[in-house]
Formats: sequence, structure tokens, C-alpha cells
Amino acid sequence: MPLILLGALFLVFWIRHFTRRAKKIATNETREFWKRENEANCTSKKSIDSIPLVPYTLDLLPPLDQSVPELAKYHSILTHLSGKPIANLNQYSNTELKLNYGAMNFSKLYQYDKNYIELIRCLNQIADYYIEMRSYELAIPFLKYSIELDQTNKSYILLARCYLALNDTKNLEKLKETIHNLSETKQLTLMKQIKKEEQDAIANQ
Repeated sequence: MPLILLGALFLVFWIRHFTRRAKKIATNETREFWKRENEANCTSKKSIDSIPLVPYTLDLLPPLDQSVPELAKYHSILTHLSGKPIANLNQYSNTELKLNYGAMNFSKLYQYDKNYIELIRCLNQIADYYIEMRSYELAIPFLKYSIELDQTNKSYILLARCYLALNDTKNLEKLKETIHNLSETKQLTLMKQIKKEEQDAIANQ
């Protein structure tokens, strides 16, 4: 039998074997997922008092000029969220939330997390608006609060951009020191991006 034919037959056999194995793994994973999901849906209600809530109230942030339609919209969102239960639960899957706190609490916890996501999004949108208007000083407190709550890469980069625009090297260095306390992967990513921001700032001078 020619070697090419043998090779082709071996390739077909290997592909079939790999496909069957992949399907078996996928089937097992699906079965395990639904087993845990069914268990989660039957989990009795548990106390949620241990969940740390974000102590957000409107007076923690600078006032927004409500005569500006864009800012009035953000003010409305921040006012709506003020005093509401807010929690960062993005480290949990829906199944894990139900297993840990009971299926009856899921809707409530989902709303807590939704409030958190809405707050972080709104803070960054306000900062985006001020940066676009070149009002860097006004963007800074919203970015600082966003970092305090969430530590998203975007908030760090925008804050660095503000400090660069204001030639505030002192606070930029403080920001870099803060970044050095993060995970190594996050450090490398953020420092690389901030270096690019610094190069862009020099190029635009």
C-alpha cells in the first residue's frame, strides 16, 4: 500500500478519534453543568449579610452641571443608584450565586450586580465626556472612585491621560506606584499602555 494512502488513512482515523473524544468531553461537561445547575436551583435560601456592599451615595461625587443634557442624564443615573444595594459579584457565575446563597436570592443578587455594573459604566462615561471636553480636572475624581471600586484597565489609562494632559508628573508617578501593587499581568499591561500614552503626549506637544 502506498505511503501516501497509509498517511491519509491514519489522518482520517486520527480525526475521527479526536472528534469522538471531543464530543465525549463536551457531553460530560454539559451533563456536569446541568447537574450543578439543578442542584443550584434546589438550594434553599441562605443569608446574604456577608456580601460586602458598595457604600455609594450621591454626595461622594462632585456635582454635575445639569444644564448640560449629557451630564443631566448621568446625574439621573447616579441619583437613581444612590443608596441602593450595590455589590460586585462578577467573580461568581449564576450557578455559583445560587449554590452559595440560595435560588430564592438570585434575582436580588442579580440586581445588586446590575447596579454595580451600571455605576462603573456611568463613572467612566462621565470621565469620557470631561476628557473629550478637555476638562481633565473634572474627570479625575470620577476615575479615582471608579478605580477604588473596580480597578478596570480603562480607568487607570484615562486617569494617566488626565495627569499627562495636566503635566501632573507627581500624581502620575503615584498612579504608577499604585499599579505596582496589582497582579504582575495587570502591571505589565497597564505600564505598557501608560508608556504609549506618554509617548503620544510627547508627540502631540
